[in-house]
Amino acid sequence: MIVGGGYGLLLKANYIQSVGARTRLEQIPIARSTGDIDVFLTTEVITDRDKTTVIREALNELGFSPVPGAENYQFFREVVVGGAARNLKFDFLAAPVSGEDAKRMKMDKRRISPRGGRGLHAHTTPEALTVEEYLLALDVGEGDDRVEVFIPHPFSYVLLKLFALRDQINNEGKEFGRHHAFDIYTTWAMMTEDEFEQAERLRNRYAGIEVMPEAVEVARALFTGENAPGMIRLREHAQGADVGLVETDEFIKDIGGLFLRTENQGS
Repeated sequence: MIVGGGYGLLLKANYIQSVGARTRLEQIPIARSTGDIDVFLTTEVITDRDKTTVIREALNELGFSPVPGAENYQFFREVVVGGAARNLKFDFLAAPVSGEDAKRMKMDKRRISPRGGRGLHAHTTPEALTVEEYLLALDVGEGDDRVEVFIPHPFSYVLLKLFALRDQINNEGKEFGRHHAFDIYTTWAMMTEDEFEQAERLRNRYAGIEVMPEAVEVARALFTGENAPGMIRLREHAQGADVGLVETDEFIKDIGGLFLRTENQGS
């Protein structure tokens, strides 16, 4: 399974530190805390009712309950962190399935699940179209227990977060999406040279396909200049979290290079 969201960024930051990789920024911004774990189910999993059944059974055994109104794709349980009780939530997502695989699926704008499957769906996420590309495998097990999860490529992270920020940028109840702007910045800060080259390949491969033209418009609206809405939300989060921002000119330039440049390629 593919772990995204804030927890995925924390795992990536720990990995970068452990291997000493050279990244866009030498000092990685502090990863934000989160009680939600975004899990992207690969096509191999979401099209297989036996695999989704196994996941639901594991959630039941671990004491997770469905979130009311989001049954079968969001699950929570109470945990104690630092002596305080809080909810830990799993949110299952998946990219739309196409081709022959789609014939075995039930899918609409909200949910996707295998036909005949029971107990587990995923939230349909069109902007996750690259989420299975260039995955980073990490062992999060302890001792002799190997537990392998995958972390999305930075390009996939930024693509997902662009849409999340777009959707919440004027939503006071969601803190105007400030944490999404910070996640985009953190993702960029952790990119290695190889990952940036891979991101450019993904940009070229998917230019003009499905949600990519829309992503270009979102990037233009949110990150073209220091006074763009996305940059304002980024600075607001940094100020509230007492996190310093550096190389913002390079950040804007790189985001523009990865998304706005597609226009010059005739996409």
